[in-house]
Amino acid sequence: MSIDPRAWHDLDVSAVSDALDRAGIAGQIHGLAPLDRSFRVAGPAFTVRYGPVGQDGGTVGDYVDDVPPGAVVVLDNQGRTDVTVWGDLLTLTAHRRRLAGTVINGVCRDTDRALSLGYPLFSRGSWMRTGKDRVRVEAVQGAVSCAGVRIEPGNLLLGDADGILAVPAARAAEIVERAREIAVAERLIRERVEAGDDLRAARDRGRIPPAAVAPVNDRDGAAAAAPAGAGPKPCRTIGVRQAGDRAILLELDDAAGVRQVHAELSEDPVEGVADLVPGARTLLVVATRAGDGALAEAVIRARRATASEGEHASPSPVRIPVRYDGEDLPEVAARCGMPVSELIERHSGTLYTAAFLGLAPGFAYLTGLDPALRLPRRDSPRTAVPAGAVAVAGEFTGVYPRATPGGWHLIGTTDVPLWDLGKQPPALIMPGAVVRFEPVR
Repeated sequence: MSIDPRAWHDLDVSAVSDALDRAGIAGQIHGLAPLDRSFRVAGPAFTVRYGPVGQDGGTVGDYVDDVPPGAVVVLDNQGRTDVTVWGDLLTLTAHRRRLAGTVINGVCRDTDRALSLGYPLFSRGSWMRTGKDRVRVEAVQGAVSCAGVRIEPGNLLLGDADGILAVPAARAAEIVERAREIAVAERLIRERVEAGDDLRAARDRGRIPPAAVAPVNDRDGAAAAAPAGAGPKPCRTIGVRQAGDRAILLELDDAAGVRQVHAELSEDPVEGVADLVPGARTLLVVATRAGDGALAEAVIRARRATASEGEHASPSPVRIPVRYDGEDLPEVAARCGMPVSELIERHSGTLYTAAFLGLAPGFAYLTGLDPALRLPRRDSPRTAVPAGAVAVAGEFTGVYPRATPGGWHLIGTTDVPLWDLGKQPPALIMPGAVVRFEPVR
C-alpha cells in the first residue's frame, strides 16, 4: 500500500510505539538515537544490507543515486561500531536528492555536515573509521534487520527525539488510527489534570474506548441500510483526531452518528465549547480556549451518545414545495431506468435529514435519498446553477440557495428562500433538520 508520511508528522514516536504494542507488533528499534534531538523523520524504507568485504574490495555508497525522494535510507551494518557506512558525501547527496533521512544499524561519521544541513541521521553513534574495503553492499531493497526488528522495503520509518521505529506497510493505516486515538486520549487526560483533576480521575474521564478505533465497513461510501423494522442502531465514535490546540475532530460511522452526537452536544452544550461543525461523517468540536477540559467533556458526551440505544425526537419536517421541471429530469429518469412520474414519486415520498451545510451558505446536504435515484456527479459541472434548483448527486439531495457553479443533476425548482440574513439562524435547513419535498405544479 502507499504510505503518505504527512499523515504521521503530527504524531510522536511514543504514541506510535504504544499503538504497536497494542497491535502486538515489535517495531521499536532499540539502541538507535538521532544525531540531534530536533531531528524528525518519516518515510518509506529503502533498505541496504552490508557484509564483510571480499578480495575485490567494495564500495559503501553507490546505491544512493537510486533512492527516491522522500524515502528513508535504512542501512544494516550488522550493528558494527568499528567501521562506518555513512559520511560527508552521502549526507550531501541525500540532502540534495531530498531524502527524508537515514537510519543506520551501525555508526556514522562527518556528523558536522548532517548537523549543518539539518539532515536527519539515526544511528548507534559516530566513529571516524571508514567502511571502504572493510564492508561491502550485499543487497539493496531486500529485508534487513535492525536490533531484531525486520524491516521490509516500503515499511514506514518514524523517528524523533525518543528514537526510531518501523511500521509494516500493510498495517500502517491501522497503526496511525490507533496512535491518533492514544495521542488524543493523553491530551484529554492532560487537560483534566490542568483543570484540577487528580490523575486517577483524569484517566477515567479522558479514556477513549478501544472500540473507537475499530474499522468501518463502508466508511467512504453510502452507509448500509438498516433492515426493515429494525430498531435504532447505536453508532460508535471511530476516531478522534487533534485539530490544533483548541479543537478535535470526531469521526463516526455515518451521517446518522454525526447527527446523534451533534444533537447531544447541541441540546446540552458543554461549557467551553465554542462551535460544532458537522460533516458527512465527522464533527469538529472547537473549544473557546485550550486546556480547560471542554474537549475532554465533549468526548465523554460523544461516547455517551454513541452508546445510547435511543434517538432524539425527530423535529417537525421543513416542507419544500417543488416544481419537478429540472433541466436534467428526463435524463436522470432514463439513467435510473424509470418513468419521470416514478422518479418524482420516489424523490418526494421520502423524509430527508440534513447531515451538514456546505458548498454555499444555506446549502444542506440531505441524506435518505432512495438508492434507485443515486447517480455520480455530472462529468462537466455547470458554471452557473440557478437559485432554488433542486438536485441530486451520489447519496445526497439538496437545494441550491443561490446561483453558483455546480455539478449536481437538476430535477426541480423551488421558490422557498434557503438563506436569509434577516433571520436567526439565517439557514432555513440546519444540520439535523428533517425535510420533505412536496410536488407542486
